[in-house]
Amino acid sequence: LPRLWARFMVFSLLLYPKHYQTTAWTLSRREMVQILPLAPLWPAVAHADDTSSSLDTQIAQFLHPIPTFTIVDKSGVPFMVVGEDAKVTGYFFVEYAEASRVLQLARQSGDKKPSPWKQAQITTLPLDTAVALSRQRARNTYFRVAASASAIESALGLTNQTDLPEGKVPLFYYESDDQVYFDLQQCQGSNPEPPQVTELYAILNAMARNQTLVESIRLVPPKDSIKAVKKCSTNFVLGQSNIVL
Repeated sequence: LPRLWARFMVFSLLLYPKHYQTTAWTLSRREMVQILPLAPLWPAVAHADDTSSSLDTQIAQFLHPIPTFTIVDKSGVPFMVVGEDAKVTGYFFVEYAEASRVLQLARQSGDKKPSPWKQAQITTLPLDTAVALSRQRARNTYFRVAASASAIESALGLTNQTDLPEGKVPLFYYESDDQVYFDLQQCQGSNPEPPQVTELYAILNAMARNQTLVESIRLVPPKDSIKAVKKCSTNFVLGQSNIVL
């Protein structure tokens, strides 16, 4: 199995913890300002001049219409997993169905009373915020933007690869179209030809080097994401975490 997909499986299986704790790590005002509303999204544009500031804003606007989904408790505190690398990591799923699947597995897997998942819910944050958080580290806590299992499998099949590095989000496109998709079927439609495959952070890196790309590409959300936003919470507490060991 691809390493990223294997980690998703570990995340799914371990969501109901042997040991469960809520940890609060209080951010200083300076740290909070650095992360939200937005730290510079990309090192290439993180300079104190008008041009880089404008480009950073454009990249944020490019990402903002895309919703992401993460699992939180009733107060909006995110659930985070301790991986094999001992990093405490939270996930922003680009597809609601993937976040829902993981949450259902968590609810079904536990028999401990009281279950921490009883009042767990899915909250939504725009992709620009998720990307900004994925670029930051606060007190050894990490965030990742996570593609769906089907998107990963589709990308590997089209590129004849066997693995996808962790934190990579595949995207699909045709050279004749300015739209880029998270979902293969949504991209392909009735087109019998296979699309090209790129990656979210590769596009953002390219935009940081070439400002014209920001205006020439349109990122298309998964078709069910916009509808899913209406049934999600928008509560998200930055500075606390429900840690799954």
